[in-house]
Amino acid sequence: MGFGSVSGENRTFTTDAPDKTPNRFFKSTYFYANYDLHINLIKKDNYIVYLSQGIGFIRFTPTDQFGGDLLEQNNTRADDETYRNASIMLPTKLGAMYFLPNDFGIGLQAGFCGTMTDYLDNISELGESGNDNILAYRMSLYVPLY
Repeated sequence: MGFGSVSGENRTFTTDAPDKTPNRFFKSTYFYANYDLHINLIKKDNYIVYLSQGIGFIRFTPTDQFGGDLLEQNNTRADDETYRNASIMLPTKLGAMYFLPNDFGIGLQAGFCGTMTDYLDNISELGESGNDNILAYRMSLYVPLY
C-alpha cells in the first residue's frame, strides 16, 4: 500500500474545441494497494536483485492549479466524457536489497505503476492517446524483528 502525488504542466496546450478549456496544469494525489510477485534475478547471502510484477487498485483525485477538483469541471474535457477516479493497475518494478551482518537492510526500487486509466491528468480525448503512467522510486529500510 502507498500514497503519493504526481503533477504536470503544459502551458502551450490548446484544443480545436472552441467551447472547451482543457486544464494545462494538474496535480493528482493517489492511494494504491497492490500485490506483487518477486522474481529474484540475483540472490546472494547479503543482497538480492529482483524484478516484480503486480496487480492492484489505485484511487486518484486530479486538481487544477487552484486546488479545484477537476472531476467536476466538465468544460475541461470533451463532451459526454466522464470517468471514475479509480482504476486497476499493473505495477512493474526493478529493485535491490542489501543486508548487513546484523540483518538490517536497505533497499532501492524503481518502477512504473501501470495504471489502466487515461485520466490521472483529467484529459483523455483532448490530450495525447495512451494510458497515463507514474514512474515511482522507493527507498526502504529493513529492520529485523527478534
